[in-house]
Amino acid sequence: QTSIDFRRFVCHLGSRAFTNKYLMKPICGEMSTRMVSIPAGTLVLCIVGTLCVRVHGLKNSSAGTPAMLEFPINGAKVFSRHPHLNWTSAEGAALATSDSPDTRVQVATAADFTPQSLALDDAISSVLQRYAVCQTHLAPGMYWWRVQVPGQGWSSPGNFEIIKPATTVNISTNATWLEMQRVFALASAADEPVLVQFVGPSSRVDVDAGSTIFINFTNTRNIRINGGGSTLTFTSYVTFVQVVNCSQISVEDFRFDLAPLSYTALRLTHIDATSTPAHAQATLEPGHPDPIDGAIGPYLNSKPIASVMTAAAGAVDGQPMTKRGVPEVIYFHNVTRLTSTNGTSRYSVELGPWSGVAATEPVVNLTAGDVIVIDPRIQPGFLTYMSDDIVLSSVVVYQCSNECFTSQHAERHVIANCGTQLLPGRYLAANNGGHNHHGAAVGQWVEGGLWENAGDDTIHVSGLLKGVKQKLSPTEILMEAGSPDVYAHEYSNGDTGVRVGDFLQFWNQEAGIMFSKVQVMELGDPSHSGTYVRLSGDVGDVVTPTACPQCGNVTEVYSFNRTSNQFVFRSNTVRNGRRVGVLYKGSRAWITNNSFTGLGGGALEMWNAPYEGLCAHSVVFSANTVTDTNQLLRNAAPVWSQAFAPGGVPQCHDDVIVCDNTFNTGPGEVFQLNDIASVVVVRNNITVCGNQSPIVTANGVNITMDSSNIITRVGMARVCVKNG
Repeated sequence: QTSIDFRRFVCHLGSRAFTNKYLMKPICGEMSTRMVSIPAGTLVLCIVGTLCVRVHGLKNSSAGTPAMLEFPINGAKVFSRHPHLNWTSAEGAALATSDSPDTRVQVATAADFTPQSLALDDAISSVLQRYAVCQTHLAPGMYWWRVQVPGQGWSSPGNFEIIKPATTVNISTNATWLEMQRVFALASAADEPVLVQFVGPSSRVDVDAGSTIFINFTNTRNIRINGGGSTLTFTSYVTFVQVVNCSQISVEDFRFDLAPLSYTALRLTHIDATSTPAHAQATLEPGHPDPIDGAIGPYLNSKPIASVMTAAAGAVDGQPMTKRGVPEVIYFHNVTRLTSTNGTSRYSVELGPWSGVAATEPVVNLTAGDVIVIDPRIQPGFLTYMSDDIVLSSVVVYQCSNECFTSQHAERHVIANCGTQLLPGRYLAANNGGHNHHGAAVGQWVEGGLWENAGDDTIHVSGLLKGVKQKLSPTEILMEAGSPDVYAHEYSNGDTGVRVGDFLQFWNQEAGIMFSKVQVMELGDPSHSGTYVRLSGDVGDVVTPTACPQCGNVTEVYSFNRTSNQFVFRSNTVRNGRRVGVLYKGSRAWITNNSFTGLGGGALEMWNAPYEGLCAHSVVFSANTVTDTNQLLRNAAPVWSQAFAPGGVPQCHDDVIVCDNTFNTGPGEVFQLNDIASVVVVRNNITVCGNQSPIVTANGVNITMDSSNIITRVGMARVCVKNG
């Protein structure tokens, strides 16, 4: 073993550069590297950063050969109780539209894999070549694991050890903020694995003035923090957990809340829509902060938008939800206090226009009893930056003051049995922003959660925008980080996570086409002034801000390898979120066995946001239940694909299967499939209004919906009418 920096180079054998058939391979039991197959059967590893190098001998593979286990390496010592498993196979991952049998994964406490020794025996989609242990906590000890890919035998078993903490530190839930921070600092400085165990009842945590983050780790590893099931209620708006450049950090068994609430709610008592904007009177909902003098007051004017919610039209469960048939948000102005009546705070407020509606248009579809929910963006709940094997397990949030569960460049991020839960009398569990995960090579595994009343998308998974600062030659550019890449801008001097071997996609956002996809051959040191990139071929007709200042980001750049690929959203309940259930852009996703109810948007949407993209490939949407979605007055569908700009050829999205689901929602089509190729829709139970076609397409190619789908046509208002 030796340390070499290969960051700027592609591996060579003699004079030949090997740039194809890249596979993920663990290095030194903890990091990832690049691996290429040499015809003679030798493996040469191409690494990123300063890591140790290993060279292995390997027999040649052929079709039908069992999978090869990659991670963790045999004998690896793992501190997380929810380890990740990765493998490769000679035939590669299955296409989604192949509708192939599942891959089986077994983990056992003995190498014989007898029923008595099995810790888990699971079946997953064969579009994946990874697995996260979510259904159980693995106790300390030795484990053996194996994989059976469809059409092949079982792999040779691998083994790893779940290790015990070297040190356990108990801390009272009644400790002060400063005492808690001292314990976290000691754990971060330790050289061996540490368990921090909270002991005691639920408590109120007085946040020190100026503090904004509760658990905050940078450049550390092997820490578990267990809340013991306690509820910690913070007295100011904080980020609950932030980790930067960390590995194997687990936060478990907590309930987090904020007091006062980070949003407010006004119930309309009178509305005069004859003027523009409309003049309204409202009362403050019990338990919510005053919009003028309350804790959220200083944040309201930063973006004066609100949503309209109601409990009267609750889908299935009667909980507060987005009002049916209204646009996404409405602007508010001039909140003024009126004389209180019987101890109830009263206000006047001007409302309008709706989003996407001209300011001169009258405000329609508002009535007395509607609730205006104002939720500014303050502090995100969870922030994971450029880290690997971060686990959030059984962490439930009752109130987030911004987008909540979020990450950037977070590899193998597990979110197991977590969620945002709406408490009685409240309207939101997470403020405007939802839950966003961007830029990982190996995406998030989200399983077993309850996700209620998000102020935006329940989960949004994608790559992160990069730009071409300057085109130096047909094969050379200066690349810069896009605006949403917080890690690149604040923590890493412009490191976007792109590595040698990645394929960069160049997208013309005006035409809606990908005009080139070329591989990174050489990479300079990251820099805010632009990172040098040498590519494997002609980048094509790049439009840069220098060449066309008025064009903005006509050319958008994404790393195909870092769009949160192999994403999993499994066995979750999603209720009454303001917008989308799952918004996905990336390669290989398994969205299965979830319940989507009462959403403002669709259950699955695939479209490229202005700086979070790009396209969706090999997506399996299976065994889900979709009820009363698409409440908003918005061009979407329970399953919707779109490219912006639309109409490009070749199509942006491809290889999607929608199978074995139940759809009971309307009005409108269930499937709106635009700018997409190769879609299979089979074995679904679909309820639609009257003669409504269940599927509408534009710029779609090879879309198949066969007679295995059972279609029920009804006339009930819930499915046929969208209004307030």
